[in-house]
Amino acid sequence: MRATDRIEPMNNRQFILLRAGVAVSMLLVAACAGPVWGEGLAARKNLVQNPDFEEVKNGLPQEWTRYVGDGHIDGWKVLDTAKHQGIKMNLSTEEHKTGARSIFMGCDKSTICGFGQKVKVKGGGLYLFSVWVKCRDLKATGEGGAITFNFDSKGEKLNFQYIDLRQMRGTKDWFLVRKMLKTPKGASEMKLVLYGLFNGYGQAWLDTVQFVQLR
Repeated sequence: MRATDRIEPMNNRQFILLRAGVAVSMLLVAACAGPVWGEGLAARKNLVQNPDFEEVKNGLPQEWTRYVGDGHIDGWKVLDTAKHQGIKMNLSTEEHKTGARSIFMGCDKSTICGFGQKVKVKGGGLYLFSVWVKCRDLKATGEGGAITFNFDSKGEKLNFQYIDLRQMRGTKDWFLVRKMLKTPKGASEMKLVLYGLFNGYGQAWLDTVQFVQLR
């Protein structure tokens, strides 16, 4: 397992302008009123499908799958509501950063659960990921929350990167998480999972996911 990139909340004045030359491991977090983009970045294509969770089918966000962890940070198991009782994973219309919906994860005991999807990427590229996060009465037995990026090539695992959301403690209003990633050579697909709870319990919401290619 690779070393984690820990992040601390910043205010608006502490934002650092993102440039292509910034080290791949640099992670920026902000608590501010709305998305902040570098010049021309907002016009780039968002590679995540249904990034704001507004497209709904059978009461769940389209293009996203609910997963629970098996004790390993890259372990994927599809949520079985009968087997995994007590884990709540659904859409929220009460809490949302943009639009009318966000994804919600909640549990009364420590667990690992998140929403995931597969995203097409190009090997050797530089990408910027961001997502808005909110938590309430969240207690952690480990990370608390996490976001994982597994890069594959025709089913072969090439590289693993993740964001350790250790600042998800207690109750926090919406804050922005950003990370720059460099895809390994030969990569064609990224498995993205937004773990609102990762060795933690309480309530967590995530909204407005962005994943754009810089070069």
